[in-house]
Amino acid sequence: MIWIGRIAVALVGLFSLAMGLMAFAQPVQLGEMLGLGALSPLGGNALRADLGAFFLASSAARALARKKAPR
Repeated sequence: MIWIGRIAVALVGLFSLAMGLMAFAQPVQLGEMLGLGALSPLGGNALRADLGAFFLASSAARALARKKAPR
């Protein structure tokens, strides 16, 4: 049963990593997928910074938790 949880956490981490990388590559498209809009180039930079930081930080937190978890 613990393996199901570990697999789920790994999938969430991979999803967060993919979304974080997409935020840096295509911030406007990611914002539109999430219901956010960039009205100016400065808005695109804000989407890149905010969404990228959120998703990459959650991916890093998942990796750190996995490293510190007892086996």
